[in-house]
Amino acid sequence: MAYFDVAHVRRPSHFERERIMAKQFFGGFFATLTFVVIVLAALFGIFTLVSYIAGPVGG
Repeated sequence: MAYFDVAHVRRPSHFERERIMAKQFFGGFFATLTFVVIVLAALFGIFTLVSYIAGPVGG
């Protein structure tokens, strides 16, 4: 009887699987996009600070 109980577990439909995969994809995409924006902002801030401290160079 134990096999019979396990064999009839409800499985997600095709539509539910597609929806879950889409949520995971867009969640990862936006997390990656946020990470890239934060890294670029940090690099921009660092280079701006260094150029300010260095003062005018040349000429």
